[in-house]
Amino acid sequence: MDNKSLEYSTTTVICATCGIEFETTVAHLFGKQFTIGKYCHDCAARLSEIEQYQKDYELEVANMKIRRRWRENCGIDPRYQVKDFTNFNTNRPGNV
Repeated sequence: MDNKSLEYSTTTVICATCGIEFETTVAHLFGKQFTIGKYCHDCAARLSEIEQYQKDYELEVANMKIRRRWRENCGIDPRYQVKDFTNFNTNRPGNV
């Protein structure tokens, strides 16, 4: 690729979220301009946080669905599915 076909410059634009002016990079490629950022630094950080929260939430929902399906199909009686060994007493008859 010819290096002269791609050039960069900076320009001042208005943030698409909060409306403040900020500087961003513009790529010039084959006579067309591509603005690299349309959000100011603060808004971009907030949007990134929101996107990460949504991804984490979707992953947690998917994990909950998998756990629910496992519990429905595992064959363990439902009244024992929430039990653990934290209060297991070895002194009771029948416990080894």
